[in-house]
Amino acid sequence: MARIKTARTAGAEEARDSDCTICDGAGYLAMGESNEYKRPCVCTLRYLYKRALGDEVYNAEPLDDSPFAALTDSSLFIKANRRDFLPHLRHALISRGTQFFHRVTNDSQMLSAWLSKDKETSKEEGSTKVTFTSLIDLVEDPQLLIVFLGVVSYKNRALPGVLLEGLRIRRFAGKPTWVVTSHKRPFVDGHFAWSPESEEYLLENFQQHTIKASRNDKTLYEGVTVVQGDEADLDEKEAAKRKTMRAKRAANSIL
Repeated sequence: MARIKTARTAGAEEARDSDCTICDGAGYLAMGESNEYKRPCVCTLRYLYKRALGDEVYNAEPLDDSPFAALTDSSLFIKANRRDFLPHLRHALISRGTQFFHRVTNDSQMLSAWLSKDKETSKEEGSTKVTFTSLIDLVEDPQLLIVFLGVVSYKNRALPGVLLEGLRIRRFAGKPTWVVTSHKRPFVDGHFAWSPESEEYLLENFQQHTIKASRNDKTLYEGVTVVQGDEADLDEKEAAKRKTMRAKRAANSIL
């Protein structure tokens, strides 16, 4: 097949695959009797979707269908492990096309943007770095915002309020938000982002969805045989008690 030559923007040059055997490196397929129409080749679409979704989401397992594809205009509270949710997110975002403006963020980025002590440089799921200097700057603009909870790993009194404020900003703008929490860290009292107000807000304004865990999460000692009496398998009080008893027996033997 002869290579089709045409003037392209720099972005189009990046998108095309010069080794593609479908379009012969053109990046598009000519359509119509006189080739007056151009349709992006699969190599171009692959590049555009990967750039829009980011490596992690794009490389998630492809699904033939997902109920979440029809819910991108709705606010959802989703209980799912990340690895089980990403294939559904991938399918839903691809169904909206390459121009659909979404943003994947997390509670840590929301807190950092709210604090704004330094200009927080947050890497989205895509390939570009974006600087957010306020919470509203981070959450307001996307057509769909996806928030992963559980990244913050320390107690911060401001975090529940920051989450609630971000959700209210989105609702006031009339834009949907997906909030995702894992089975391992349920959104209940004790979760660093939880508060009675945020829980009530999510229950009243968000559809509730659950994706069953595909497999159990591994634990630190999975597959490790612990010898009976090993202090690693005891609580602190019991371990201290046994240590004291051993010390006494040692002292008695010396005497």
